[in-house]
Amino acid sequence: MKYLLNVALLILFIASCKNTKDPFVIINAKLKLDMENGFRKDLPGLYNDSTYYWPLIKKRRSILGLPDIENGSDKFQIRIWQEIGIGELVLLIIHEDNGWSAKSHIYEATSVHGLNNLDSFIVKTISLGKPKSGWSEFLNKLIDFGILELRDESTIPGYYKSTDQRIISVEIAAKKYYRYYQLSDVNYLANKVDEARKMVKILELIKLEFR
Repeated sequence: MKYLLNVALLILFIASCKNTKDPFVIINAKLKLDMENGFRKDLPGLYNDSTYYWPLIKKRRSILGLPDIENGSDKFQIRIWQEIGIGELVLLIIHEDNGWSAKSHIYEATSVHGLNNLDSFIVKTISLGKPKSGWSEFLNKLIDFGILELRDESTIPGYYKSTDQRIISVEIAAKKYYRYYQLSDVNYLANKVDEARKMVKILELIKLEFR
């Protein structure tokens, strides 16, 4: 009987150790969203309209009917983009007055003439509902893995990129804040680069929570 009581107490202790803090409070503190210091944008210099990849980001948004957010968003949101063959998947995590929500958009090109010239495509939108562990625990794990703070690959010395790379892109936006970063070939680099390792954990967590 004493053994069973100790086991029960241990289970209660472990459960109480879960991070149940309000994730939006943590996000506000980390990103300083409440500061009255004007609009802040963290967009590495190589991402601009004269380069290859940034116009492609805008093309993706247009295809999926998503608004541009680099000048801010009334709703706090995180967008995680993943390349899937000749298509794209983006997970949207959005905070509104009534709480959090998540959905994914998937497009698959059915005719392609160069990556910037998608002749036709199929778009599918999926409302994902609540993550398995609940919003607080899920979001706090994302925060712990560094979703808000991971460095862009262009700022990581010696970051290796293959010619046939798969890119993970992250957009974070609030009313007076925007940040963009990307990491390529994260599975290949997970044992060598801390940012890649953490991104793999983030993607695994998302897959587990919304399976």
